[in-house]
Amino acid sequence: MTPILRKRSSRGFTLVEIMVAAALLIVMIGATFGALIATNNSSQRIYRIAVTQEIARQGLDILAADIREAGLGIAGGSVNAAPNFGLPTGVQIQIPVIYSGPNITVTQPNQTSSIVTNSIFILSAEASTVGMPADTTAVPGIQGEVVAVTGASPPLLQVACAQLNGSLVNCDGSASPIIIGSSPLLIGDLRHAAVVTPTLVTSGASGTELVTTQEAQSGGLPQVDPKSPYGIPSGAILSRLRVVHWYLKQTDPSAPPRLYRSTPVLGAKGSSSANLATLGAFSDETTDPVNGVQGKEMGAGPIQSLQIRYILDPYATNQFSQFQIANSISPVGTADIASNIVPQAVSTLREVRIEIVSLADQPDLATNLGQLQIGYTTPGFEGTSPTAGTGGGAGGGSGGGSGGGTAAVVPTDPYPRRAFTVRVTPRALQGARL
Repeated sequence: MTPILRKRSSRGFTLVEIMVAAALLIVMIGATFGALIATNNSSQRIYRIAVTQEIARQGLDILAADIREAGLGIAGGSVNAAPNFGLPTGVQIQIPVIYSGPNITVTQPNQTSSIVTNSIFILSAEASTVGMPADTTAVPGIQGEVVAVTGASPPLLQVACAQLNGSLVNCDGSASPIIIGSSPLLIGDLRHAAVVTPTLVTSGASGTELVTTQEAQSGGLPQVDPKSPYGIPSGAILSRLRVVHWYLKQTDPSAPPRLYRSTPVLGAKGSSSANLATLGAFSDETTDPVNGVQGKEMGAGPIQSLQIRYILDPYATNQFSQFQIANSISPVGTADIASNIVPQAVSTLREVRIEIVSLADQPDLATNLGQLQIGYTTPGFEGTSPTAGTGGGAGGGSGGGSGGGTAAVVPTDPYPRRAFTVRVTPRALQGARL
């Protein structure tokens, strides 16, 4: 039989089938792109948080190192500054090696809340110079020792200099006077210290002599008794004085604050004793806006909060149950604790607690995805937290303080934060029970 050839059907996809397939394809593409966008946003967020963490850690490490060196060469916990600040004759200016600077209120990224941040002054011997270099351009390593004090006007400190290997050298290196500059010298015997500002070094008949300014005149000529005010004993070691000030700086309320470190100068001349109690003997841009010394930014990004607390043992019991937390130590050495029974609170300082909160420079998501944004706010620390409204709360003393008021809930913003804390004990004050 002859096979019957049948014509194949030419039927294709119907319109409904095509529409269903297209819909499925759109759903799959949308899901793929959604996952891709979510992954990209997540990776960007992780990167921002990692950078934010690194910003905080860098600043915290350097600040902690400065605090550990507080009191280097000044085991007594304070120094005496030469009294040329317009004070009555004989008034002693005793400056603790750690004290609080002015509080600074910074604005949060949401522009509707603020937080009070702290600052700190730290005094020590210049770590890069063991002693007084004969020439400021020379390689450090020459150490000066006071061998006698003359009663000239201005007073002369006879100095013997030696290299680190012990061999004696000529301090000035030549017969011509060498200008030291206005950098204060720290003169101390490890338990007593004084700060003087030299003018020059010259070769005298009895050896090298360090000529000081008239700073010691209003309180009398320098005394050889190390226990007397501004006492400069024979055998005292000369070192460069180093003063650093850490604080937050916000030049524009719409811009995030940055962490700064300045090197203040001994220059509160003409200040009253009341001003010295508030501002201290050193001035920089936070204490003297006119003649202030500009600071240097530390780190590579925004810092939203700097909180500093001082753990004191006011009864010298070495028992944790007796320790008290101070928000501030004033430039004259008092602390804002309930039982401040010591004249120099820093002598009972056992620990410094620091919290740094870093801030991402970019929000989590674009502003057009506001419904997906994650809300952040700066975390509180030891009684201080952001406050709603402009201006924030009032600070508690010359350092520390807490946000005040019964403000409404602080608005959040999409900028991630990371908070880091550290506990530091100054090496020079460890074991000191004065």
